[in-house]
Amino acid sequence: MPIAFFLALLTFLAAGPSPAAEMNAIELLQNKYDSVVTVTGKTYQMASVPDARVTVDPRTGGLMAMTARRLQFQEKKGAGVIISSDGHIVTNTHIIFGSQEILVTFRDGKEIPARILFISREDDFSILQVKTDRPL
Repeated sequence: MPIAFFLALLTFLAAGPSPAAEMNAIELLQNKYDSVVTVTGKTYQMASVPDARVTVDPRTGGLMAMTARRLQFQEKKGAGVIISSDGHIVTNTHIIFGSQEILVTFRDGKEIPARILFISREDDFSILQVKTDRPL
């Protein structure tokens, strides 16, 4: 993973409560762990089903080749980190670049579509936003 993502992650993880707070290290890690999400980028493609059937056309009596088309997609998954309660998420660009659909999966299994706010191919660093009915 690129250095920019790790720096953002370390900065986020370091921004915890002050040392004087009464939270032990395990509680701190559990709170930060809930901020980690799965980001999925999907690229859709049409493809023909390889096996074609030959059948008789009822109108003409001639032979007719029957092929089917189905929707296939390539899926890339990676980690993301929630960086604000209003739905901003940091992830790697290579996970989402070129995708027609981007989904964010939270710890509770809820999946929400995301939109791209910022993308840097050079640094492999992107910021997404999801809309939720509650603060993250």
